[in-house]
Amino acid sequence: PGVVPVYPSEVNGVFVELPARVAAQLRSGFVFYDWPGEPGVVRLMCGFDAVEGDVDALLGALERAATTD
Repeated sequence: PGVVPVYPSEVNGVFVELPARVAAQLRSGFVFYDWPGEPGVVRLMCGFDAVEGDVDALLGALERAATTD
């Protein structure tokens, strides 16, 4: 809930709108950047050396943060 894709995913980057509370929780374990000029939009990137477990960890943390009241 509250996580909205903003642009189509075409390469190793995903742009999503995140509630500030969710973004703050994710920043404790992951590095990502706010997208300039679009409040609430962040850019999530996968490095060339990312493995499936890295993506799963981010998705799990995102799901926990988005569903925590």
